[in-house]
Amino acid sequence: MTTIYHIIPNLNSAGAENFLLSLSIYLSKDYHQIIYTFSNPDKDILFPKFDSSVKFIFDKKELIGSLKNFQNPIIICWMYPSIIFLEKLRVFNKIEAKIIWNIRHSSFLPFQIKQKAGLLFLGLLSTIRKYSIIYCAYASKEYHQRFFFYKTKSIVILNGLIKELDLKGLENENYFLYVGRHNPYKGPDLLLRVFKKYVKINPDAKLKIAGGGWSINQIDNSLINNIELLGNVDDLSTLYAKAKCFLFTSLTEGFPNVLVEACSFGLPIIATNAGDTSIILKEYPNSKIATSENHFSELLNDFDTQDFAYRNKIAKDFRKRFIFYKTVSKYIKFFESI
Repeated sequence: MTTIYHIIPNLNSAGAENFLLSLSIYLSKDYHQIIYTFSNPDKDILFPKFDSSVKFIFDKKELIGSLKNFQNPIIICWMYPSIIFLEKLRVFNKIEAKIIWNIRHSSFLPFQIKQKAGLLFLGLLSTIRKYSIIYCAYASKEYHQRFFFYKTKSIVILNGLIKELDLKGLENENYFLYVGRHNPYKGPDLLLRVFKKYVKINPDAKLKIAGGGWSINQIDNSLINNIELLGNVDDLSTLYAKAKCFLFTSLTEGFPNVLVEACSFGLPIIATNAGDTSIILKEYPNSKIATSENHFSELLNDFDTQDFAYRNKIAKDFRKRFIFYKTVSKYIKFFESI
């Protein structure tokens, strides 16, 4: 049985970590899996959800010793910190393995010069080492290859519908929904600005925000009665099922999982064109992509609720196209090709 090492900074609940959790469940039948994190993962949110067959390591010496026990295992580095960690490890230790970089990021903002310099270094390193690379989005691949990331052994594998969300009976509770942590990349300021404009015209409008990092101090006083902060929510099914429209305001993304989740409930969507948004929504009829902040506000003002029978139909059609098993199959095929 082939051994796969997943190197990831932590197992807190975020896009890459949730994706690894789902992927590991599907791989457990055919692969021996070992996960290395930078610190003891016992208190990380996702740790208890992993299959008991998966072994966890957080001691560097134990990792080195473990790597020597298997002949040419696969090592997947999840995100930039894991890539850098493994490169440092290889400087002082002889490690024979099939190494894969799993790139989850899409792009950096114009002022992030240091990050772009680091990206150039990694790009040149990947070309010298001839590493295999998996991108979670086409936008991510296109952006990284501008920085000379190795092209020959690279592939785009879209995430698919990661979480098994229950498609419950759809019913409108007359609120807009936003799902995402408070982070400048996610466009929280844009979200609040366009919703503030909308409330001036529709004073009874409601917005529910699910995600960590939000606090009441970040909300304008004029919106206090219109916005409900829910924090991290384990099961978003009910929120998606009852929302009347999903708002997506990210400035930069790789593959936005929340968009896929919203589509899987047939939700009307108003979105910025970040990452692979246009690819996800290409064949999804219940969405509008905003080209500017003013355009976003116009689309919001023109929004009208939709028939739930229609929502149910497009939700089921979308789930068939983005079934997670297809994603897993592509991962396994890529493993076998390197």
